[in-house]
Amino acid sequence: MHEFAVAESLLQVVLGHANEGGAGKVVSISVRIGGLSDLVNEWVQRYFDHLSRGTIAEGAVIRIERIPATFRCDKCGHVFPADPRTREAILCPLCSSAEMTLATGRECFVQQIEVADVAHHGALAKLPEHSLTREEVCSAIQETFTVAEEV
Repeated sequence: MHEFAVAESLLQVVLGHANEGGAGKVVSISVRIGGLSDLVNEWVQRYFDHLSRGTIAEGAVIRIERIPATFRCDKCGHVFPADPRTREAILCPLCSSAEMTLATGRECFVQQIEVADVAHHGALAKLPEHSLTREEVCSAIQETFTVAEEV
């Protein structure tokens, strides 16, 4: 049931950015989730669909990219992929140290929000593919709407 809480948080973040930027409709949301997460993609979408009814995010498609688990060796600093769910000991492939820190695999963040401005003939704004501050999201949306108005 963690999917419900994730979908609820996702909706709050998306609506906050979209409303502040003056978006008319949220079309899609790209999310990066760590490979160690036990979230089920289908249920994140289903809960999001339920929670977003009656909002500008209703009907938005969630695109989920899984980030593989990687570890950083505490001894030599090498970063390498590994699956801690196996029963095999994880050792650094360079120095064979067993002392390491999880580098990736537990994250969950919005990578991109695609919106349409219904008032401006369905102009779409695709936000850059990196973690964004609220100000960057609003700026990207406003720039796209300005270009659509000039056309």
